Parts: sequence; C-alpha cells; structure tokens
Amino acid sequence: MTPPPLPTPAAPGTPVQSACHGLGLPFPLVVLDPMPLWADAAEEQMPPERTGGGVLAVRWCGAGLGLDEQAQSALHAAADRAPHPPASADELAQFQATLGDDLRMVALPASAILGPWAQPPVHRSAGCR
Repeated sequence: MTPPPLPTPAAPGTPVQSACHGLGLPFPLVVLDPMPLWADAAEEQMPPERTGGGVLAVRWCGAGLGLDEQAQSALHAAADRAPHPPASADELAQFQATLGDDLRMVALPASAILGPWAQPPVHRSAGCR
C-alpha cells in the first residue's frame, strides 16, 4: 500500500498548524486559544465550552487533505476574525456561524497539535494520537 502524499507546505510565518486526532491523517488548523480550557459541546452544532482540557481551534474539513490555496485562505480569514480569548459563548456562537461548511471549531487535546503545517509529522504504523 502506497502512503498518501505529504501535504503541501504552508507559506512561512503562517498561523496554520497540523493536528492528528485518533488514527486519522493530519489535518490543517489554526489555534484560537492555546490554553487547555476547552471541551467539545454535547451537540455538534454548538461551539466548544470553557470546561475541559483541550485547546480551541478551527480545523479544515473540506475536500482534500493538503493545504491548498482555498484551505489556507479560509483558515487565515478565520484566524483574523476570531474573537480574542477569553471569548464569551455568544461571541463563539457568532463566530462559528461565519465559518461555513469547510471549517469547524473544535476543542482538541494539546497533544493532538503537531506543529507548523510546513513540518508534517512522520507517519507511524500505529497512527497518530
């Protein structure tokens, strides 16, 4: 089995990082609040809540796994208009409503954030954690 191609590197100085959750492939994201205070809400449509041990991020979930121009532009735009922490639940809900179909606000454990997208992780046989 041939491994998938590595993602296209982001431009230098980009806020875009890579993450891996479970056994899936790395995906691009921008971290909105690096403090481990967040947890995903019970309902998928709700924004994450300030009760938990994860960092708040916006992840790309559109077509393709690489960081193409569309993904990079969308992530940069989301990072630019994101509310500054600590954000209220209303601010997060308003922000989430602007994300569209290809971006999703999530709370991930800090260990899922792997670093700059320009330096993708080495694929291990056991998968990413």
